[in-house]
Amino acid sequence: MKRWTNRILILFFTAALAAPAVWGFLAPPDEGRCEFENRRAASFPSLSCTTESIRRFPNRFEAWFNDRLPFREELLQVHSEWKVNQLGVSSSDKVILGRDGWLFLDEEKSESTARSRTPNEQAKLWRDALVRRRNWLADRGIRYLIVITPEKHSVYPELLPTALQSVRQTSASEMLLSDLANTGLEIIDLVPALKTAKSDRPVFLQTDTHWNDDGAYVAYREIVGRLAQTWPEMKAYERTSFEIAKQAHSGDLLRMLHLAKPAAEQTERLRLRSPQAHRLPEVIALDPRLHSPQNLPPQAWGRPGSGLPRAVIFHDSFTERLLLPTLAEHCSVLAYVPSASFIPEIVEQFQPQIVIQQIVARKLNWHVPVDPRGF
Repeated sequence: MKRWTNRILILFFTAALAAPAVWGFLAPPDEGRCEFENRRAASFPSLSCTTESIRRFPNRFEAWFNDRLPFREELLQVHSEWKVNQLGVSSSDKVILGRDGWLFLDEEKSESTARSRTPNEQAKLWRDALVRRRNWLADRGIRYLIVITPEKHSVYPELLPTALQSVRQTSASEMLLSDLANTGLEIIDLVPALKTAKSDRPVFLQTDTHWNDDGAYVAYREIVGRLAQTWPEMKAYERTSFEIAKQAHSGDLLRMLHLAKPAAEQTERLRLRSPQAHRLPEVIALDPRLHSPQNLPPQAWGRPGSGLPRAVIFHDSFTERLLLPTLAEHCSVLAYVPSASFIPEIVEQFQPQIVIQQIVARKLNWHVPVDPRGF
């Protein structure tokens, strides 16, 4: 009788241990949690007979399994609260705890591309791609303006942990900026203007990778100022032309820490008091193979009949703050295209006088240009 009792206990204990794993294989992913973390659930990884596929399979399988693990979020919250609030260390390898409650993205850990290129090789990839795009546009009499959105740590290096303030190597995006004389590319470097503006008020969100509306306003002012060299009638709106409203914001970096009760930060949203631009009915078809910021569709805005220039802006999620649609106040038509790529069909559709490429620095630092037509 005792032998059977022991066997039953062993079976019960084994089943209890195996149940979470079995549930993880059978359960659907936690879509709500993935949406909260601003990402898609990991798909089951494919496996081929290549060294690279075999090397990457364990991490990809773990990511797939973790999205389906029961009570994952509750376990993460307990673990995170202890690490962040008791030990003072980050609960995510992708998030750096800075000074005074500021959070920063660890670029190297956050990007899943497993880049094997040096920063110089990475810079050359993008330099060649941007020059090809510039030349294609120049052949059609279209100006090409590149706006590089800096990472938060480039604007607030003093808020990084002391150990990280002096160990960073030159990035690919910085190499691009230093090589302007040789490429002839027209690039706006926003770092100096943002560093100047931060002395008056914050220009980045404390717990997010993105700038706040004041940072976006600096970018807006710099872009319009550059365009005014060609179209003198352009003049950026003063900050006093915007209504200001307080808003609570839970940043993407804060969400990545998985704290049980994350404290939202207060930020100011700017909204133009008397906008003249409106959304236009043009349909913009975006190739699904190309990057598109989540929940941000392509759209056209502008002031038809104003005599202002026609424009296209290829952009990422940074443009969502203030630049969309405020920048359209200075265009008869402005097509907003959420892509880091270059889509000649859209350029041909809108026949712009200028194409703006707004792109965040980490895209240049870690990713390769995705251009189905060779741009």
